[in-house]
Amino acid sequence: MCLILLAHSVSPNFPLILLANRDEDHARPTAAAHFWPDEKEVLAGRDLVANGTWLGINRTGRWAAVSNLRCFTSHITDQKSRGHLVKDFLTTMSPVGSFVTQQRNNGYQYNGYNLLLGQIDLSRPEVVYLTNAKSQAVNLPPGIYGLSNHTLGTDESRVIKGKCQLKSMLKKEHIEEKQLLDIMKQLDDDTESSIFVANSDYGTRSTTLILVKRDGSTLLMERTYYSTNGATPDKDSDVTFQFRIRPR
Repeated sequence: MCLILLAHSVSPNFPLILLANRDEDHARPTAAAHFWPDEKEVLAGRDLVANGTWLGINRTGRWAAVSNLRCFTSHITDQKSRGHLVKDFLTTMSPVGSFVTQQRNNGYQYNGYNLLLGQIDLSRPEVVYLTNAKSQAVNLPPGIYGLSNHTLGTDESRVIKGKCQLKSMLKKEHIEEKQLLDIMKQLDDDTESSIFVANSDYGTRSTTLILVKRDGSTLLMERTYYSTNGATPDKDSDVTFQFRIRPR
């Protein structure tokens, strides 16, 4: 399970607010968000098994986040890692539309996925939802979106809860970054409605926030959670990066 929340061109001050929980096996080796040595434009965490990522942004304002898809008809062990969808988008120079068309044609190479991706352009931002469930791609108008492990628009309780709380947060005069992160730390006795997942072997490994201001100033904060059973720090830890998007 994962949860992605997106405010696209809703706040007058922040054209992009992206929040995501990464839920994964606690023992899977992972690097926290950093600028990649081999792809210096890319800021993202890294899956050290398949070498991809679940969410990231680059210095020219391309961003993407992925979740797996429960309703996919089959799961094949030798498919490409879904984390390469995010990695490939962040490292390519091709237009958003060209990348989306290519991935629609190649959807069979991956197990089921949801992909949110976009290009920050202060005059005409692009946001696309792509899934290989029905080889579907949708250009998203401004709004607040939530996505977990079913297709966009599915009324999952954790998605509804997260969207409502993000909407309430945007009504405040000042948006506090740590309050946004706290939205993603909420536990519920019902696993299906819990935003945060806490199990012994599998659960929420990290929360990532991307905030982009009107002038292109960008903040990425990532909180990695401690687990007694996994490749995690010995306590919860935060990393923060700030940079200004460079025009293409």
